[in-house]
Amino acid sequence: MATLRILPNELFVKILEFLDFRSLCRCRQTCHLLQALVENTTALKYTIDLAISGQDDGLTSALGTAERYALLKKYQAAWDNVTWKDERRLRMFHGGLWELYGGVLAQNNSSGELVFYQLPSSIRGIEEKEWSHKHSKFLFHVRDFGMDPSSDLLVLIQAPQWVGANADHTHRIHLRSLSTAGQHPSARTPVLTHIQDERDAGYSYTIQISGDYVGILFNTMLTGENELLIWNWKKGILEIDVVGDEVNSYAFLSERYVVICLIAMSDTYECVEPSLFVLDFLAETPERQGFSDLEHVVFFRYPPLQSTVEIVEFDIRSDPAPEWKPHPDFRVPFHINDSARVYVLSLWVQGQGQELECIVHFVPRSTFYSKVNHIDSETPSISWEDWGPSGSRLLVPSRAHSSAWVCYVYGSRYITSCENNQDDPSAGSQSLVRVYDFNQLAIKHFVGRGSYSKDMQDVTKGDADCRTEYITTDSIFERDDIFEEEVRTSLPYRVRSFPLNVASLRQAVMLLSEDNIIAVDTRSEADVFRIQTI
Repeated sequence: MATLRILPNELFVKILEFLDFRSLCRCRQTCHLLQALVENTTALKYTIDLAISGQDDGLTSALGTAERYALLKKYQAAWDNVTWKDERRLRMFHGGLWELYGGVLAQNNSSGELVFYQLPSSIRGIEEKEWSHKHSKFLFHVRDFGMDPSSDLLVLIQAPQWVGANADHTHRIHLRSLSTAGQHPSARTPVLTHIQDERDAGYSYTIQISGDYVGILFNTMLTGENELLIWNWKKGILEIDVVGDEVNSYAFLSERYVVICLIAMSDTYECVEPSLFVLDFLAETPERQGFSDLEHVVFFRYPPLQSTVEIVEFDIRSDPAPEWKPHPDFRVPFHINDSARVYVLSLWVQGQGQELECIVHFVPRSTFYSKVNHIDSETPSISWEDWGPSGSRLLVPSRAHSSAWVCYVYGSRYITSCENNQDDPSAGSQSLVRVYDFNQLAIKHFVGRGSYSKDMQDVTKGDADCRTEYITTDSIFERDDIFEEEVRTSLPYRVRSFPLNVASLRQAVMLLSEDNIIAVDTRSEADVFRIQTI
C-alpha cells in the first residue's frame, strides 16, 4: 500500500485505462485507494458501464469521454424508462419486399423502386435520411434483397428465367453499393451464381450478411430440397453448400460458425424432432453435400416431443450479425458489442386436436460458444441437460411474434405485443409492448450479486401501466401434450411492459432496432410504419 501511494493518482489512472471492465471491477475490490480511483474517474466508470450496457466505445467519435459517458447514461435511461424522443410515420408501399437491418428500413414499391430510410437517433447523433434506387439501375427484376449498411453492401437476387427463349436455372446474386446501386468496389466478382438442378418457380430466400460472408438459404416449394450456401462475397469464393429439406433456418454465430435449425428424424425415437447444430463452415469443403455428411459440427439436442406433435416450422433469428459495427462515417459515441446477442428460436408446433402454437426459445451467444470445442471431438452431440436448462430460457408469450415481420430481435432484446387483459382481466383491453432483455451483466448489476442462486426471488419495479420484471426463477413447461417430460429453463431475463396508447394497434406487429421500436400499423387509413425513437 505504501508503494502505491508513492505514485501520483494520474499515473494510476493511465495504467488502469488499459484494463477491461472485469479487471477494473477486481481492482476496485482490492483496496480503498483503487476503489476510489475507479469510482471517481469518468473514463474508468465509462469502461465498466459500457460493458454492463452491452456496448462498445465508438472509437471514431469526436466527442470526449465525459460527453460519451453522459450520452451512454441517457441512452440506457431511455431504454430502461421507455422515454421516446418522438414518433415518425413512414408510408408502407406493399411492394412485396422489405428489410430492416443496421438501422436502415428498406422496401420496394409497385414500380420496382427500392426505397431506403435511415432510422434516426438523437442520442447517438444519427440523422434521418431517405434515398432510393429506381428499377432502371438494375436492369433486371429484383426477386429479393439484403443489405449491410456497415459495409455499404446491397445484395440483389435475380431469379432464374424458367421459361422462354433465354430460359435457364441460374440464380444470380448481384453485389451492389447500398448508397449508389453501382457494383460494390470490394467485390472481386460482382455477380455470384448458383445453378438449380430442378425447375421450381416457388423459391423464397433467406439472406444473412456477416462481415465478409453472405449466406443464402434457398427455400423450395415444390422440389423439397432446401439449400444453404455461404460465400466470401469480397473474394467471390463459395465456402459451403448444404442441401436437404431438413434445413429450416440459420444464423451466423461468427465469421466462422453458423447455427442451423433442423427438423429431422430422431436417432432414438420413431418421430421427427427439432435439433440445432453449429457448423464450422470454413473447415468444410465447398462441394454440395447433405447435412448428414458434414464433419465439422456439434449438435444441440432438444427434449423429446410427444409422437403426436407435428413440427410446422423451426426458425432462428439474431440481429445484427456477430462482430457487426456501424459504418465509421456515422462517428457514433458507442454501439452494440459482440457479446450482446441472443438467438431467438421459434418452434411452431401443433398437438393432436390442438391449435398451432409458438414456443419461443432464447439462447445467448455464449451458450453456443461454450460448446464449439466439441466440434471435431468424439462426442459432437450435446444433450439437452448439458446446455438447455441453465443456458437458455423457454417461454410461450401470450401473443406470438409474426412469422413474416421477423425483425423482432436486436442484440439482447426481443419485442412483442400483448393484450393487457390477457394477463390481468381487471386492467381493461389496452395493448402492451413487451421488451425482453437477456443482457446478463445488466441483470446481475441490478440484482447486486455476481451470480444467481436458487433462493433468489423475482423482482418487479413500476406500476401496472409501465413496469419492469427481473425473472431469475425457473420457467416450467408442464404441457405433456407437447413434450414427453417437464421442461425447466432458468436463464435470467428482464421484461419491460408499457402501453402502446393507440387503440388501432391492438394487433400490432413490433419491430426492433438499436435506437427504435417500430409498429407495423395496417389498421389506419394508410398503412404505415410508426417509428418511435429514443
